[in-house]
Amino acid sequence: MLEILPHLLGAIFTTAAGPSHLAIENCQVGEIYAFNQGECDVALSNEGDKPIRVFDVKVVKEGDSAEPATLTIPAHARAYIKVKVDSSNGFAAKLHKIQFRTDERGYEERTAAASAFVMTVLDDAHPQIDFGVVKSFGEPSRKSVELASHDVAELKITKVLEAPAWLDASIGADGKTVSATVKPDAGWGLHADFVKVAINAPQQPQAWIEVKADIHGEVVAGMNPLDMGLMRIGTPHEFHVPLRSRKPFAVGKIELQGLHGTAQMDSCEKADSTCRMLVLKVDDQQPGSIQGHVWIELPEFHQRLHLAVWGLLVPKESKVKNLDEMQAQETANNQAQSQTKPLDLEHAVKAATSNATNTSNAPPPGTGPLLKWTVANGASIHGFQVFRSSNDNGPFVLLNPKSIPSTAQTQDSVSYQWRDNSAVSGKTYWYYIGIVYNDGHKQQLTGPQKVVAK
Repeated sequence: MLEILPHLLGAIFTTAAGPSHLAIENCQVGEIYAFNQGECDVALSNEGDKPIRVFDVKVVKEGDSAEPATLTIPAHARAYIKVKVDSSNGFAAKLHKIQFRTDERGYEERTAAASAFVMTVLDDAHPQIDFGVVKSFGEPSRKSVELASHDVAELKITKVLEAPAWLDASIGADGKTVSATVKPDAGWGLHADFVKVAINAPQQPQAWIEVKADIHGEVVAGMNPLDMGLMRIGTPHEFHVPLRSRKPFAVGKIELQGLHGTAQMDSCEKADSTCRMLVLKVDDQQPGSIQGHVWIELPEFHQRLHLAVWGLLVPKESKVKNLDEMQAQETANNQAQSQTKPLDLEHAVKAATSNATNTSNAPPPGTGPLLKWTVANGASIHGFQVFRSSNDNGPFVLLNPKSIPSTAQTQDSVSYQWRDNSAVSGKTYWYYIGIVYNDGHKQQLTGPQKVVAK
């Protein structure tokens, strides 16, 4: 939905130019863990009779890179742009775009992409601490979150790397918990940031914990954040946000960040000296997604009140589905897809110690324990992880650095099998299988199951 405008503009500028002779093949990085890098090559094929010059190659996401910056592709030849992606604090499927220009008439602006699936060692792909509403003149607000991992047997937090200025963060005695306390002098308004910590996972050096708080001081915004919703170019975009206090107050400088428009103070509808009305007018100069900030100076309190604003600005004629309906439908689809059939590991264990073979697919080569499972409604699954221990109560070790990919295309049942050729003959092991969903979250489906390796 956020790319409606580029598509519309592309249709406007390319209609009369004829077909492009430059074919673009996006590339796949595959799986990489958070805070790692991966790379792949975007293929550019010149299907025409004249050379095509490609130049001004640049990445969209900070931390990525692409080279070369300029190249010429001979007629009926192929060339490549190497894209290096930085997974950073991502999780689940991510698209890393590059932009470049060509000398093809009508196709001067082009884009390509490298896709990656970002794994995390954390069981909760998106750990967070939400303080909700915090009164700056009340008791200190303190909350904590525990980082858990099945991928790393003894996950430990080794250091707090960075914390936002408005809170204090520390590591708990167990080495797995991060505690955060809102500072008494924290700025008023909405805060959203990250506490960044170092962890001992070999696959992933860091973990970020999202921290959010709406800090209420002497002056409080009537709505924060301000959701401007869907706006159309050419129509007025004026919004009113009341600011209230227990006593009359003055307002100083108002600054807009990431947002084009004007802001001024007015009186509230009813004559009330303890209420001031912020009038925000948004310009048409910023089509697409808007995520901005309004900073309101309150000189007598030596504070700045922060108001977060967001919305979507599209051309007047664009057809856009209702945002609430789209979000509700997406949520319903995810919930329906997440109700997968439990894995029958008990059956898999029996199959592992028998001479049974899969009639539809040949088993993987080797003589180690063979695990088999069947999953229905697996379209929401990215892949599977296999864990093993020499003891029924652990610790369990992740055996496959790359997940076993899900092949489900529909809601029908799909069978999988995996052989542990690292098992020692005659030794007893316990196994369980985990699922990695398309949205990045993980699930352990069964308790440990016992197998004696033959």
